[in-house]
Parts: sequence; C-alpha cells; structure tokens
Amino acid sequence: MTDLVEFYEKHDGAQLCKTFDARCEEVRPLIEFKRAGSIQAFTELYQPGGDRGWIIDHNKSKTIYRTSDSWIAFAEIHSGPSCLTIFQDGERAGKVFYVCPQPEFNILRPIANSFSALLDRMAQDIPAFLRLVRARVSLRGLDGWNYGLAPVEYLPKRPTRSTRRRKRGRF
Repeated sequence: MTDLVEFYEKHDGAQLCKTFDARCEEVRPLIEFKRAGSIQAFTELYQPGGDRGWIIDHNKSKTIYRTSDSWIAFAEIHSGPSCLTIFQDGERAGKVFYVCPQPEFNILRPIANSFSALLDRMAQDIPAFLRLVRARVSLRGLDGWNYGLAPVEYLPKRPTRSTRRRKRGRF
C-alpha cells in the first residue's frame, strides 16, 4: 500500500492511452487512475447496493470481496464497469486484482502482487496489459459502423515465412 500512497502523493490520478471513443464521440482514457478525492465514491459503486455491485456479486469474485477484508477500487478500465482494486488488509493486502463482469481468466488471483509491480507490468508491455484487461479502442468506420479493436491490432505485423512464400508464388 505504500507504493500506492507514494504514487498518489506525486500524481493525483492519471489517464493513460487516451483515444477517441466512437461510442460516445469524445476522447476517453483506456485506463484511468481515479483522483484521490474520488476513490471512496468510486469504491462505493462496487460495494453491495452500489450501481456496479452486481459485477462482484454475480461471479466468483464475491468470495474475496464480500469478506471482512477491506479494499479500494482505484482505476477504471475503458470507462467501466471493469476496474482495478487493491486490498488494504488481510491475506491479500497490497495485491492488485481485476474486476470485470465476464472474466476470461481466473480473477481470484491477483494480476500484480503490489502496486509497483502493476506499474512495472504496464510499463513493460502496455498493449499486453490492455489485452489482459480487455480495453478496446472503439472506432467508427467510413460506413458509420462502430468497430472495437484491440490495441495489439495496431502494431505492424511482420510477415511470416509462409506469407512471404505465397507472395513470391510458392507454397
């Protein structure tokens, strides 16, 4: 937790990977570390009776969030409802977890063992982290339809050996 406190002493929140979201027709961050003054209200959204409490109550994560251990939600993923949380006490103290309505992996395990480990993971490979938390860029095509694209799809793809052969006319 000291890493989180130190971060918030230097930076009162942060917005990462700002993109134009065609769904809302505005610029939005894919990851937003909430301002210190709004963390309590943001956490309350995920508490029982909160607007987003159902996300925890309707999947496996209920077993770890609805105990006596205290936790806070500090970062919103892709304008919600997914978020990142950190436990303040108990056996999971200091560990960062990913909360989402339909997890693709075991969300009962932390995605980082500390806040600084989370920042390191993000710094090492931001497209991989965005894929992990399913943050997608929503683009509107010339045809007027919205297309959700994963950040990795924007990286240039290196031709494989088989595609190089096909271009030369050999299979």
